[in-house]
Amino acid sequence: ISACEKAGKWQHAITLLTAMTADLLLPDQISFGAAISACQRHSQWQQALGLFSKLPAADEVSCSAVMGACVAGGAWTWALEVWQHTDELNVVSNEVIYGIAVAACSQGQQWPLALRTLADVQRCCMASLAGSR
Repeated sequence: ISACEKAGKWQHAITLLTAMTADLLLPDQISFGAAISACQRHSQWQQALGLFSKLPAADEVSCSAVMGACVAGGAWTWALEVWQHTDELNVVSNEVIYGIAVAACSQGQQWPLALRTLADVQRCCMASLAGSR
């Protein structure tokens, strides 16, 4: 699936993921993440959201990939929708997720939310940087 992503064959990535479940193989986070990333590279946000909804458990990589796919496809509201549910998904927003959220705000011209998000980034990320020293 990762090879399909790198080759720009998002349709093949989804086909392989679907074939895994048909053959009674359980796709894992890595399989789903690679397929979602393949969709992200080609702005296939609807496909990415569909795969994301089937994930057994979300993580930072899958959230950032699906949010990125939404922004790339012009579906900034969906990117923000995913971001607003990260707590429920037990996903901690990191620098990448915050960056995509700000990009979504920018795309939608949601400047007050963008500024609040940047303030959150400052609190979150500066605290994690201070803790890593």
